[in-house]
Formats: sequence, structure tokens, C-alpha cells
Amino acid sequence: MTAGEGGLVITNDKDLFTKASEYHDHGHDHNPSGREDLRNGAFIGVNFRMSELQGAVALAQFRKLESVILPAQRKNRRDQRKLLRK
Repeated sequence: MTAGEGGLVITNDKDLFTKASEYHDHGHDHNPSGREDLRNGAFIGVNFRMSELQGAVALAQFRKLESVILPAQRKNRRDQRKLLRK
């Protein structure tokens, strides 16, 4: 999904959520057990911050997920399979 600058990740996978969350925050791990040394991230990440306008765009896109985006993805997948069979 597009959401202004970049996009967004929707998942029910806890590990993927954690990695995505840490990646958008300079690679810092979000360890609740204590204060981390912010100079030593778990991996190299970036500093993504979504503005309110981008959040509104993302929310509008998310509302289209089942009615527009998923059917389009299914159609594209069928078309790709047809092309690969030729």
C-alpha cells in the first residue's frame, strides 16, 4: 500500500512487526527490560516518521484493502500465471 512517502506494513507476525518497528527507528531495539545504548543499534535502520497527512492517506488506503486492493492483486496474480504458462 502506498501512504504518502513510502508505505506501511500490515502484519499479524510479531517478529516481523518488531523488526519493522526497529528498522524505522534507526535500528534501535525496543527492549523494555532496560535503557539501551542508543549508539549501538541492533542493525542499521532509518528514521521514518509518518506525518499526520501521510497517516490520513494510509488510513484511507487501508479502508480500500478488501474492496479494491486485494481484488486487484488477485487479478494481477492470475494474469501473471497466464503469461508464465505461454
